[in-house]
Amino acid sequence: MKSYEELKSELPSILQIVEKAPESVQNKVLETLVTSFLGQPLAPASLATPTRPSPPDQEQAAAVSKSRKKKSNTESYQIEKGLSLREGGEYGSFREFHTAKSPTSAAEFNAVAVYYLVRARGIEQPTFNQLYTCYKDVGRRTPEFFKQSVIDTKNKQGWIDLTDINKLTITHRGTEFVEHDLPKVKPTRPERKK
Repeated sequence: MKSYEELKSELPSILQIVEKAPESVQNKVLETLVTSFLGQPLAPASLATPTRPSPPDQEQAAAVSKSRKKKSNTESYQIEKGLSLREGGEYGSFREFHTAKSPTSAAEFNAVAVYYLVRARGIEQPTFNQLYTCYKDVGRRTPEFFKQSVIDTKNKQGWIDLTDINKLTITHRGTEFVEHDLPKVKPTRPERKK
């Protein structure tokens, strides 16, 4: 039988598979994959194709719609008033640093902002509110799913890390990216000889 540690290390791969499944069967897919990984026999009922639920009536549809709206609005961040991003120093203000690095995507911006907060402001583990403050300082629109954009930056690029709930750090990979790969240099076309 597999150990708890083996399951824990395999869980991210399992969750990636589950995310690709339709929402209506994700729980069953998760249960089936974990059971299979642990080497337990699958019950015949768990392999059956789920039946489609009957269409909801108008009241049920309204309740589901309302609950979905609540879920998307649960994130709430605010500008940290005590955080100064306008001071000079080696890195300059955040606006100057942002302009110099010219991040294009949300992931690049997240890396630049966390780098700046750690290196220029000496904040060991910046918070989501401090990152949000950086977005607002330069007038950049925050991603619709703000926390998910940070998680994506962590998982897909590895530029930042979440050390604790609502605490961020810049990784070595992120430091190298901000210091050496930004701003991205556009290739120049060689001039044509006439």
